[in-house]
Amino acid sequence: MLFNKANATTFIVTSNADSGPGTLREAMTNAGINDNVLTDYIYFNLLGTSASDFTINLTQNLPNVSSNLVIDATSQPSIFTFPNQTKVKISSPVSNNPITIFKGNSIINFEIYGLFVYDYTDEVVSRPTVGLR
Repeated sequence: MLFNKANATTFIVTSNADSGPGTLREAMTNAGINDNVLTDYIYFNLLGTSASDFTINLTQNLPNVSSNLVIDATSQPSIFTFPNQTKVKISSPVSNNPITIFKGNSIINFEIYGLFVYDYTDEVVSRPTVGLR
């Protein structure tokens, strides 16, 4: 699931489940508690051939975002793509329960690549002070 890279940590998302081992939720939780001053990376390696295999259906908010974090879905090896060539979709199947995907206080150096965010009624990124690059 993870390996060290010069004191930075790389987490690999291998499950499209909302929670549990190998999920985006677990990777974000672990990145948030490792107190790393270097940038941590979250990459994707979901198996499958259909849109549902590369869709993460969230039922609750993801953990708060830590600083120095890159979430890179362009790392997903797949010939299947969503709109704009994105490879991983984050969706909220519960339309009457607004979910905020990325939230945090005073976030610095937070980068997101290759995610297709779909079917949300609330803010995708909620921040008092977020420095997105």
